[in-house]
Amino acid sequence: MNIISIIICIIISLLCYWVGSDISIKSQLPIYESLRNTSAIIFGVMGAWIAILYPKALLKIYGKLETKEAEEQTKSIKQLISPMVLSTIIVSFVLVVSLLAPVLRNIAYLQQYTHLVRSLSFAILGGLTFLQLWALVATLAPSDLINKRADFSIRKRKKIKDVFPDIE
Repeated sequence: MNIISIIICIIISLLCYWVGSDISIKSQLPIYESLRNTSAIIFGVMGAWIAILYPKALLKIYGKLETKEAEEQTKSIKQLISPMVLSTIIVSFVLVVSLLAPVLRNIAYLQQYTHLVRSLSFAILGGLTFLQLWALVATLAPSDLINKRADFSIRKRKKIKDVFPDIE
């Protein structure tokens, strides 16, 4: 994430804080659950992409392979880990909120701050939703990588065929 993304996330969170005081926690909880489910799916999909696209990098990471190709794959794998990290952060926040919501609801002192708690919760929800969208867009990276590799392969075969027209 770059500084512009962070600023956008903060702006979204502030806007959500501003409008969140009238949105009950009960109404917010299904959105938290959706974020948790989506994060889990993204985490699984990105893990599968890493295993499919970079098997040698995984072997290198675990110390079972030392090749130049594995080294290059290890550098590329970082791009795919970013959505997994964001998904882990989101799931962590959602789990904490899911645990705290019923506890906070039963603290008498906080009853007078219901609008503040709702606003804070909705601000967190807005920020997490933006992060989720960011992670979702980042899941497109493997598709782009596959397209680039396919285009390179096609160009390579075309050049070989141009030089050696009799080779199939």
